Amino acid sequence: MRLASYNVENLTDGADYAIPLAERLAILVPQLERLAADIICFQEVDATRTTSGAPRELTALSRLNDAA
Repeated sequence: MRLASYNVENLTDGADYAIPLAERLAILVPQLERLAADIICFQEVDATRTTSGAPRELTALSRLNDAA
């Protein structure tokens, strides 16, 4: 079994980042695939609120999962 730990440093889809999440995922997904890990543990994944007062959600992590 191959286990990996990957620090994605503030993985979020917030609008305040200079590079959109889609562009970051285009670089990140091939790197993760090269790891060929059975289990990947992510560090520094940010949860965001889609609307004010809403619960925080891991939308960027969901998009990463969909892209992989």
